[in-house]
Amino acid sequence: MIDKKMQKKIEKILKEFFKKSTFEVDYKIGAFKENNLEVDLKTEEADVLIGPQGKTLHALQVILGRIIRKQFEDRIYLDIDINNYKQNKVKYLEEMARNIADKVALNHKPETLAVMTSYERRIIHMALAERTDIATESTGDDTERRVVINPA
Repeated sequence: MIDKKMQKKIEKILKEFFKKSTFEVDYKIGAFKENNLEVDLKTEEADVLIGPQGKTLHALQVILGRIIRKQFEDRIYLDIDINNYKQNKVKYLEEMARNIADKVALNHKPETLAVMTSYERRIIHMALAERTDIATESTGDDTERRVVINPA
């Protein structure tokens, strides 16, 4: 659990980081669940901070997470979202997964999705986990991993 003192320290770190970065960012610290701290950022420069396929956002999350973990004995991991990018991405991936799964179930032909990060693949697997008419698996190596949706 994060107490007020820890929250103030985290807010100070975020404020100093973004002040030094010259990005105008408003932030809100959200829920703390299972050592994950949600941080919602709002900015006019979201494209730059998110980067292509969310790579800059991921790097930002790693850097800020390490800075914050050095300040506390407890393991705290950040889950940063910028202008609801992650939230919208999850909705898109879940809908895409359902649509492709419906197609696979109807045609009885497997579909291989594009290369995805482990985070994105996990969303696909979880969105389709309850379905009995299809099965999902990850294939490929390293940065070439992708989800295959197979008929059951």
